[in-house]
Amino acid sequence: MVAVWRPVKFLHRMDMEQIMDGGPWNFMQNLIILAKVPLGTNPKDVPLIKVAFWVQLHDHPIGSRSERAFQEVGNYIGTFVESDNRNFTLVWKEYMRIKALLDITRPLKRRIQMQNSQGV
Repeated sequence: MVAVWRPVKFLHRMDMEQIMDGGPWNFMQNLIILAKVPLGTNPKDVPLIKVAFWVQLHDHPIGSRSERAFQEVGNYIGTFVESDNRNFTLVWKEYMRIKALLDITRPLKRRIQMQNSQGV
C-alpha cells in the first residue's frame, strides 16, 4: 500500500459539513475515515478510529419508541448522534434508524435486549 492521502481543505464550511455528514464513504470497498483537524493540530495526531453509521433497529416495541430510548441504544453500541426524523411519522415501520459513532477497532454489537418501564 502506498501512502497517498493528504489533508483536504474545503473552500466553504457547507461543503465540509455535507461530506462529513453524508458518509460513511468508501473507495474500492475500503472504508474512508474522515475527521476534522482542529487549527494548530498536526493531522498525524488526530485518531482515525470512529465513523458515523446509520443503524437499523428491528423489532423495537412500539411503546418504547422515544428519542431517549434511541439515545440509549446509540450510546450502547457507540455514541448516539441522531435519530431519523421518519422514526416518529409512520406507525407501521419495519425498523427504526439511528446514527451512531462507532469505534472501528472494536467488534460490532449485533443485539440488545431492552425492557420497558415494567421490566418486560
